[in-house]
Amino acid sequence: MDYLDLYLIHWPISMKPGPKTFPLNRDKVMPLDLKGVWEAIEECQKLGLPRSIGVSNFTTKKLEELLQFAKIPPAVNQDEMNPAWQQ
Repeated sequence: MDYLDLYLIHWPISMKPGPKTFPLNRDKVMPLDLKGVWEAIEECQKLGLPRSIGVSNFTTKKLEELLQFAKIPPAVNQDEMNPAWQQ
């Protein structure tokens, strides 16, 4: 593979090592080093690896936090919309 079309931070959280269970157990969730992770993703884009970078499942508050230091703003905030949730 030569490149990715889009590289995302899928969730604005980090998990402690170990088996993952769903729904998430709050005691296994840790804060995400958002600034450090975003800087690494920006570097990947500068190297030409992904064409675009973005986030997924970010709240408005998390997006505002990211935009305080992002040199490259996210191209997308991918959000799932499940038709079953609309009923």
